[in-house]
Amino acid sequence: MRKTSNQKAWWLVLPVLLLVAFNAFIPLMTVVNYAFQETFGNNVFFWEGTTWFESVLRSERFHDALLRQLIEYRHHGADILGWFLDGTLLDAIEWPHVDEFRGYFSDATSWLDDLEWVTGQLRGSYFKRIQAPPIIVVSKRAFGFDLRESQLPDYTPNIYYERRQKVLASALEVAIGTS
Repeated sequence: MRKTSNQKAWWLVLPVLLLVAFNAFIPLMTVVNYAFQETFGNNVFFWEGTTWFESVLRSERFHDALLRQLIEYRHHGADILGWFLDGTLLDAIEWPHVDEFRGYFSDATSWLDDLEWVTGQLRGSYFKRIQAPPIIVVSKRAFGFDLRESQLPDYTPNIYYERRQKVLASALEVAIGTS
């Protein structure tokens, strides 16, 4: 018995493929739209172009340097406070932009608030990292096998609180070693 080959059924699949493609295209265009425009609410948009992408590719950010120390080199916030008090903070986190540092923070209190925000964000999102599926590791130190985490409350050593009080009583210039 010889079977006839009929490919006409593919025409029934074509409308479904077009519908799926259209439903994927609309969200994709929304992402592209928001990637190049800024909005401050009320559907008022401002053209940004590639400014954001250029700033990400060309700038060295303070938080990136700080997170590298916390994740890659396993330092605690108490270590960073010690570097602040020793006047070696910017050298220790390998971030040479003194003027940008002064521009980011008006005093030691604002710097300390920022440090505690960064460490809080790092600690506060551990449960999401635990729930995440396995991903490709692109760093020598990664969350998961190399950097074990627990759902237990974070341990903060007493020296952190002692150094915190000293930082609050000092000037911002102490961190960059100019006083």
